[in-house]
Amino acid sequence: MVLNQAREDIVKILNKAGVKATPADIVFPPNAAMGDFSLPLFALAKEKKIAPGALAQKLQHKLQPQGLVERVEIAGPYVNFWLRRDDVAKVVFTLTPTLSHRGRGSNRQSPSTRGRGQGRGNQRVMMEMVSPNNNKPLHLGHLRNAFLGESVARLLESQGSKIVRACLFNDRGLQIAKAMLAYKLWGKDKTPKSEGMKGDQFVVQWYVLFERKAKEERAGLSPEKSKGLALEKQAEELVRKWEAGDKETLALWKQMSGWALDGINETLKRLGIKFNATYFESQLWKQGKKVVEQGLKKGVFKKDETGAVLIEFPVAAGLQPALPPKILQRADGTAIYATADLALGSEKFRKYKLSRSIWCVGQEQDLYFKQLFAIYQMLGYKWANQCEHMTYGHVFLPEGKMKTREGTVVEADALLDHMLGLIKEEVRTRHDHLNEKEIEDRAEIIAQAAVRYYLLKVAPKTAVHFDPKASIAFTGDTGPYLLYTYARIASILRKAGSNSPQPPLKIRGGEGGVMRGEGMSNLEWHLIFQLARFPEIITQAAQDRGPSHLAQYLYKLAQQFSDFYENSPVLKSAKPTRAFRLALISAIQKTLKQGLHLLTIETVEEM
Repeated sequence: MVLNQAREDIVKILNKAGVKATPADIVFPPNAAMGDFSLPLFALAKEKKIAPGALAQKLQHKLQPQGLVERVEIAGPYVNFWLRRDDVAKVVFTLTPTLSHRGRGSNRQSPSTRGRGQGRGNQRVMMEMVSPNNNKPLHLGHLRNAFLGESVARLLESQGSKIVRACLFNDRGLQIAKAMLAYKLWGKDKTPKSEGMKGDQFVVQWYVLFERKAKEERAGLSPEKSKGLALEKQAEELVRKWEAGDKETLALWKQMSGWALDGINETLKRLGIKFNATYFESQLWKQGKKVVEQGLKKGVFKKDETGAVLIEFPVAAGLQPALPPKILQRADGTAIYATADLALGSEKFRKYKLSRSIWCVGQEQDLYFKQLFAIYQMLGYKWANQCEHMTYGHVFLPEGKMKTREGTVVEADALLDHMLGLIKEEVRTRHDHLNEKEIEDRAEIIAQAAVRYYLLKVAPKTAVHFDPKASIAFTGDTGPYLLYTYARIASILRKAGSNSPQPPLKIRGGEGGVMRGEGMSNLEWHLIFQLARFPEIITQAAQDRGPSHLAQYLYKLAQQFSDFYENSPVLKSAKPTRAFRLALISAIQKTLKQGLHLLTIETVEEM
């Protein structure tokens, strides 16, 4: 990357002047007037027991430009460096990414980013994400999970890693048993088809009904009992029957689970989310119980006075002393969620020979994953330290946090349909020449861009307060604004008659702005410098598991383009300025497209 080379050249300049420094010591100055890079002298001055300003004056005549550095100046306690703009621009134009069009949400790797950056290449990494439950549809929180997991997967791919996208369907247990029981008691042979509903939306209504009835029962309002058992007890009995292989229970489970999974897969298809590996808790629980038995024999697990199997995390184990005990199997012998994970960990690393396994799961499971990874260590698994929990915060609407059991969940389908409706009228007004299918397709891309960007622009561990109306604005820090910027450049390039203009051999600027160097304006240079930062931004986002770094970068790039375009004519400028500026905005457009792809966002050529 050209800026890394510049940092290395700065370090050489400093070393020759007797200053020990590393590329990490070189920072961006607080404002562009102070140069392109800066070295604060506070730490070095403290070490040498001299005032920073005095140290700067002593160094002034020892600092000689070389390599990509054109000029060095002292400003108070700072050493500031200016780069050779022509040389940087040539590299930027040469390395600007190219990206072919791909379908919405496609998780295929873009050839233009493969192997770039400073991430570890050739690692095989599994990204487990979404993790649907078969008693309810995907909701807004699942959207954050899916987009975050997919975006980080693409970022890691851009650094050379080979990604295995995985999903564990939580398709057994007490939650689906509750929906099954409610359907059994009050369903009266209804089906998704008879009710005109998606399968997952049909199933969740029975889960919600169960919770309402159980709440009423607990309050003593209208007891619903069968064979002398309360609703909660009946649901637990269904779980035992399921594990015992009761034919009637299994048939009902297969029917309702099938309805739910059909609906969930329909939503995943709309989102463009695909998996290389799919796991089902219903296929893992038996192997998980074998691990429980092995753990008991080794003395790692134990039974409490009720007969439940648990694990304790003693301080002597060198793990997390603050971790509370974890139940791994109920007293009645039935498995829980953790039982399946005991089996799945080994299966993942065995089959795919992973370098790392990442679980993208919300912060409410932070404690669980600390316990799970500690269990892997205590069981002696060699790959235990290659496990990572990629956590993220809750998603809130003005009404508050989403809750499924009370029937107030913000379903993914409903939210996307609402966003689509908001966008369609705007698209229809702007483009009356489009037919309904074209309007629908374009509005869907813009609506999903609005949701994806709004959820990804916030640091993962920070809660998101999602505002549907704010997210679809065509101005400000939104997905539609970035799509608008991309489409605006596409329109300029179409008018120019070239989608991939080449800069003249001699890099030059032109009218507008403060002139510097070989005629390049500061507005042009700031754009080129921002483009030069793109590879390191991707690397940082991949390393930090933080797509928000990239989102912030793209928004700033779009803002800088807007400032440039308002003050610098492109199509009406004279040669060779016109060719240079067309090449510059083409590079911006390609970078926007590549960056948005890494954020799982598809672009449009017209807004």
